[in-house]
Amino acid sequence: MLHSVGLKTLHDQRRALTAWSVSLALLVAMYVAIWPSLRNQPSMSDFLNQMPKAMRSLFAASGADMATPVGYVQVELLAFMGPLLLIIYSVTAGASIRKAGGAPASFLS
Repeated sequence: MLHSVGLKTLHDQRRALTAWSVSLALLVAMYVAIWPSLRNQPSMSDFLNQMPKAMRSLFAASGADMATPVGYVQVELLAFMGPLLLIIYSVTAGASIRKAGGAPASFLS
């Protein structure tokens, strides 16, 4: 018997959490593998600089430079894809919440 709700939740969702973790690690590895081919292209920085200020703040929150690895990951992963994947995981994990008897939890009734 697990002693806390958090440990039980991690135990119940261990397969999904593992799959999401591996998928996110592969996504980061893909971005890291692509960056060397993009680092010397000034068109990426020019593209960000030509965006309207509102769009630029959405994709490049703190004026990240696409010519650096940190700036590239910030623009590509942390500004858009990371939060989107976190929302998708949260919704799917929340949808699978069950009561002790195995019935779906009904928060609204």
